[in-house]
Amino acid sequence: MVISRTNLTILGLLCGLGLGCEPGVPAGTPQSLVPSCVSVADGSIDAAELPTAAGLRIRYVANQPGEDWPERPGPGGGDNVAPVDRDFRDGPDDIGATFPIVDPATAWWGSRFPEATYASPTSVAYPGLLGVYRASEIAVDLLGYVTAEEQPPASRTEVHYDEPVTVLQLPLRAGMSWGQQSHFRDGVIAGVPEQAVEDWEFSVGEPESALITGDIELRDVLPVSSTLTQNYALSTAEPGAVTYSTLWLAPCFGELASVQSGSEGPGPVRTYRRYAP
Repeated sequence: MVISRTNLTILGLLCGLGLGCEPGVPAGTPQSLVPSCVSVADGSIDAAELPTAAGLRIRYVANQPGEDWPERPGPGGGDNVAPVDRDFRDGPDDIGATFPIVDPATAWWGSRFPEATYASPTSVAYPGLLGVYRASEIAVDLLGYVTAEEQPPASRTEVHYDEPVTVLQLPLRAGMSWGQQSHFRDGVIAGVPEQAVEDWEFSVGEPESALITGDIELRDVLPVSSTLTQNYALSTAEPGAVTYSTLWLAPCFGELASVQSGSEGPGPVRTYRRYAP
């Protein structure tokens, strides 16, 4: 089993859902679930604009396995209206799943990741596999992976990185780049012992605008691209397997969409998922 890059899953909700709307705010207006989250249109995303709350349940949709990534540009603008860069609305053949934001204090693995802030599923297809994160003012770090359930042992996964992997440097701005090499030893993947060396590279593109389900338009969306090269020591997985990913983040919403592929550019993808209120 190859573990692909886990994407951050911290999101607000929309006023259009009828949840948390302030009096007089029209339906369909972007509205953070956390009232204290205030977005500043400065082209960056800081820790205060990435709210997390254990117990949230967030709906995502994803493409059918093996489909091409439908890189849909947004609709064109009219008079004095700029066109939208990305169309992240759901499609008729999408599959869906609801992602919980897990509190480490209530999880079987909580004592094994004492620095963890929260955990969330890695994909729509495998919601039982969680990425474990530490969030701070300066970064969001990936600490490892676990299965949501400890039993049975034959399907349990538990991976601890020797050093946390910084998946977001904060505040996030266009033009940033960073990378690191990570290791895990004495890991267990689907009940099988494993260890690996991984090389990570990240870069942040220019701000974009995006349209999400419900015809909600968001701006100042930052695309974070990454390349992950994995070398496993004990399994028969192909050495040097590469995963290319892009994650789109919006202030006070978090992840709007993400795509993962085994090759750069358009073509068949492993996962193309979008937030679906």
